[in-house]
Amino acid sequence: NTKTLCGPHRYMVNKALKMQNEGATTQQIVDEMNHLSENHKSFLIPSDFDFLSRGGRLTPLAAKIAGLIKIVPVMTQTPDGKRLESAGIKRTMKKAVEEAISQFKEMGVNENYLITISHAGVEESAEKVRKQIQEAFSQTETEIVHLSCAFITQGGPGCIAIQAILK
Repeated sequence: NTKTLCGPHRYMVNKALKMQNEGATTQQIVDEMNHLSENHKSFLIPSDFDFLSRGGRLTPLAAKIAGLIKIVPVMTQTPDGKRLESAGIKRTMKKAVEEAISQFKEMGVNENYLITISHAGVEESAEKVRKQIQEAFSQTETEIVHLSCAFITQGGPGCIAIQAILK
């Protein structure tokens, strides 16, 4: 259990393969993966409250009201990495991204981290998020990747995940 999803998970797999190819022992790889699994943060910004309702994260009534007043939820992983919980509710996507940026700053994200912007078929929106992230973290590597189907079931088509992991 890597306790993470999407971009950081992909990074961990690639790092483990690189370490293996460079001759690292199994224990060295496991130790590094454990270290990385403790140094990441993930946010999901759904575009559709219906998916949060279907997944049991919101009641149907709350989802309907939230959709009508056009608020943007910001979800994050629980510390055990097993579930998503609310990290805040904002009025715009820009404010939702600012919430993620604020929490990344609190955890000390800098040039030693990788920030991934994962999306469910909204490349243009992901690019806007990337620009906002790069303004706040100009020295930090960023990349855009497509979300996996399993993650899209949580946030729905059009959702965006913003994640940081120690490199």
